[in-house]
Amino acid sequence: MTPRRRPVAGLPSTGRVALGLLGALLIGYAYGWATSAIPSPSDPEVFWVANLAAPFVVLPFAVASWVDRRWGAGPATAVSSGAIVGAGMVAGFYGLHRVGRDPSADPGHAETVAGAYARWLSTFVLGRPGGIPWLTIGITVGCVAGLLAWLWSRRAARWAGLLGVSPLLIEPSARITLGARGIPLAGGYPRLPGNVAIWALEAAVGGVAVWLTVRAHAGARPSSRSRGDREEAVGAA
Repeated sequence: MTPRRRPVAGLPSTGRVALGLLGALLIGYAYGWATSAIPSPSDPEVFWVANLAAPFVVLPFAVASWVDRRWGAGPATAVSSGAIVGAGMVAGFYGLHRVGRDPSADPGHAETVAGAYARWLSTFVLGRPGGIPWLTIGITVGCVAGLLAWLWSRRAARWAGLLGVSPLLIEPSARITLGARGIPLAGGYPRLPGNVAIWALEAAVGGVAVWLTVRAHAGARPSSRSRGDREEAVGAA
């Protein structure tokens, strides 16, 4: 059976969805900010934990699953929450809250702040000048993760859940296999003991995530879950 969502007292359905999306944004932004605050190693061959790519896929999946189960109003809610988490992670990691704080800039000129935000958005949305459009990538990946979350949580599609958490196993496997040859957009690091330890820990977390994903819908039938969704819709009406 599909777990019943617990409504937030005093809020209409649209307010509950908005609250869920705001929570998704805060979670994504907090993760991005926290990881960027981890001190980077002085040795360029030592892997920086903040450069783990898999969480930027798995966290939108996990948060979208949570938002959809608690406040979901259809696939649009899950997809939107995944996109918002992806955007929040990138914005937090690359310091959107610090934009316009150039100590040499004149704070009395509004165009200084506006220009700073325009440069930030140009870099992370369009990849110009000479950057990578991480914000666009984060939103796109978040949308896909949100759709997988909806298929997994509301339609018991186990394959979608496994795709959602699989980056936690794919990334460490690829890094250990390829080593310094690198991964597109993610770089490469030699197989130093410390680096391998980080990737092994990530793989262990991925193994637990896969186990929980499979166990969550053990014995579930898609038809029964769809019937539960229809019953909830009738009750809400």
